Amino acid sequence: MSIETNSAFPWFTPEGYYNGSVHAPGMTLRDYFAAAALQGLLTKKEFSGTPEEYATVAFAYAGAMLKEHSK
Repeated sequence: MSIETNSAFPWFTPEGYYNGSVHAPGMTLRDYFAAAALQGLLTKKEFSGTPEEYATVAFAYAGAMLKEHSK
């Protein structure tokens, strides 16, 4: 299993998820962690910035979480 994907969960594979009628493209674990970090950032009044700045910070947190996850 790579740091980017988790084959136990089809939504974390590049192939995505297909249940016979619906195909949903996959996302990386980095994307999932960034989305979770972004949700937290958006609730903090202390942090403000452009959408690009929010994305940069969210992916920085995702990178840190992936680093810990791989230990």
